[in-house]
Amino acid sequence: MWIGGFRPSDDIELTINHVELFTEQKKKFLRLKDNLMKQESDTTKELDSLQKIISNYLSGNDFVNKGDECAMTNFSSHMSTLTGKFTILIDIMEKADILLQQSLTEMRRIMKETQQVAAVMTINDYFKRFFTLNNIWESRKSHN
Repeated sequence: MWIGGFRPSDDIELTINHVELFTEQKKKFLRLKDNLMKQESDTTKELDSLQKIISNYLSGNDFVNKGDECAMTNFSSHMSTLTGKFTILIDIMEKADILLQQSLTEMRRIMKETQQVAAVMTINDYFKRFFTLNNIWESRKSHN
């Protein structure tokens, strides 16, 4: 799983492997996949960096000190900063969502209608299986 759902490049991979495509379509899909993987990587790096910053703020000693007015001022300052960081998190998630939407639009543009139907069915089947396996795994862990 990726930010807000799944990696658009995974959809491309599924489509390439399970939908009958013409040679030129495959080339377009491979170029799109390379572009998406770079953007996904950049977005993931942004998210990882933000996660480290938030973690550092939350693990700081200023949150632990209680009682004096200086600690409360530091706490308020940190909370204000964290609120801003969560705004950045929302921006990253929106960026990931836009990337997904753009990739689906481009995939639709490349394929013919019958191929689009086959791709949607393939992706849907993949996620059904994924969630079924996830549910089985979760129920297995709760029984231990």
